[in-house]
Order: sequence, then C-alpha cells, then structure tokens
Amino acid sequence: MPQRAALAANGDGTIRQKSADIARGYEWPEEFTGRVLRTAFVARWHGREAEHRVVAEAARPDYWAAVAEGRTEECGLFIGEAIGLMRDVSPVAEILARVTNEAEALLRGRAAALVT
Repeated sequence: MPQRAALAANGDGTIRQKSADIARGYEWPEEFTGRVLRTAFVARWHGREAEHRVVAEAARPDYWAAVAEGRTEECGLFIGEAIGLMRDVSPVAEILARVTNEAEALLRGRAAALVT
C-alpha cells in the first residue's frame, strides 16, 4: 500500500529524479525533476534516463498496473522530503476541517493585532 510505504520513509528515503515521469510518458525540461520514494524501480533507472526512454513506452502498461495495484517497489511514488513529519493518513475532509478550525482559532486569537 503506497501510504504505508510513504509513512515508513523519511526525507532521506526520497530522491529527485526523472524516472517516474519518463515511465508515465511526461517529458519535462531538463531542470525539472520530481521527488519520489527510493524504490527498486527508481534505483534501476536513476542515471540511466536515455536507456529508460527507449523502453518506457512498451513498459508503460506494466508500470501503470504497478501503480494501480500499489506495488510501490515497481513504480515511482511521489512524496516530499517532509514525509518524515507525517504519522498517519487521514481523509481529506478531516484534514480540511482541522486546518480550517486551526486557522479560525489563530485568526480569532490575533484579530486585534491584525487590524491595528
């Protein structure tokens, strides 16, 4: 399961690379990379981008199947360096409610300072 793999990682367990985008068929300018979890897939192709481009189209169905099935070692799981700060996976509605409530509390508590 991708969430479990991500939560088990920390910032050192990620790398900036192009292999996940190549596998997905996305060609970005050279200076743009994506940060992903270090997996067997990433290790296989990191630094071998030209070779990867040659086989990527034929391998794309297998790549997308690995993504859909949550086989994280066989794909590029996009996560940021801050992954080490996460401890659980919550539904988006819960996250939005928490962020909204925290923002409202901060604004109410500091309203006087904001309007002076």
